[in-house]
Amino acid sequence: MSEKPWLWEEKLVEHFNFPYQLFSLLLGTIVFIIYFLFSLFNHDFFNIFYPFDMYHFLETSSLSTLIAMEVGVIHYLANESRGIIKYLDSLYSTNLYIVLDSNVRRLKWRIFIYVLIAFPFIIIKIKEGNLLPFYSADIGNPNHTILIAYSNLILDIYNYFIEYLSLFLLGDIVWVLINISEIFEKIRCNPYGMPPKPNVFSLYLKLKPINYFTLRVLAYYFLIITLAILSYVTPYKDIPNQIPNQWVALIVLLLIGGLIFFLVVMGSVRRLLNIRIENELDEINKKRQDQLEKIKEIASEDDYSKRLDEIRYISSMMEILKAQEEGIMENYDRAFSITRNITIISAFITSSLIPLVTLLKSTGFEIMSLLPK
Repeated sequence: MSEKPWLWEEKLVEHFNFPYQLFSLLLGTIVFIIYFLFSLFNHDFFNIFYPFDMYHFLETSSLSTLIAMEVGVIHYLANESRGIIKYLDSLYSTNLYIVLDSNVRRLKWRIFIYVLIAFPFIIIKIKEGNLLPFYSADIGNPNHTILIAYSNLILDIYNYFIEYLSLFLLGDIVWVLINISEIFEKIRCNPYGMPPKPNVFSLYLKLKPINYFTLRVLAYYFLIITLAILSYVTPYKDIPNQIPNQWVALIVLLLIGGLIFFLVVMGSVRRLLNIRIENELDEINKKRQDQLEKIKEIASEDDYSKRLDEIRYISSMMEILKAQEEGIMENYDRAFSITRNITIISAFITSSLIPLVTLLKSTGFEIMSLLPK
């Protein structure tokens, strides 16, 4: 990696010199194995209160997969974001990457995102009252000893560490998405500040990777939110209505954030194409107007037979300009066709439905109740 890493997760992967996909998989596996090892002591000497039943298995699997996904997505998001913004810089001769690189390193706002995401979780834990569930669960045990108490306390500390780690990792993902959205919002609000370097015929193809990047990132993002919801499922509560309002509010805000990211990036790409198409049509109209002025000049002469070759040339030019205009409009129709828009919107809705349905189900909402009886 030639650039200085933005986030500590990138530095960690770089330090171990592993492919980030392998590093993420190993990290998630280690998290799961440690939870599983705690469960092995349940009926042994340490008597740790961590039965590995269905609910604990779901919670542990979701949390372990969540950690792995988050680390992998952070590395992917950072790498791809650099590539996309540098790609725009090469197309338009701008310095967007310098702005992005500076913005991502704003530590105060990044810490604010951490607090914003972790705060509902802290409030929930305080309201529940039982801050050390594994330690407290074994207090009534007649075989309770100092060693057992410390063992369960270690499990509580480890569980908190993993839970807050997942929240901070999610915070880094949200932080990078915010900064990417900020860059594309600048483009959307001031597209005329982007020099019209590429022509319209190649611009559509050149900007397509941004659409694919956006949809892929959103799919990962919504999957992470789904895993975050599932990792909150515990055997200490009933399945319906188990997620507090603070947690629901945070999830809804995260889903809305994904929607905003989608609209901003896609809107910016569409705006760039629109402006480039408008510029090229204006150029064609100016050239057409020049040719029409020449025809008027020739027509004003009494004898224009000596300028027949020039008239044929003007006629050919008008045909060429007409063909260029039709080509541009065809390219516009291809870029903004109903089929293409439906495909993009369908991909967004499909990826966002998974966390939404999971959230509704976890709050006890019966989806079937919406259907007519």
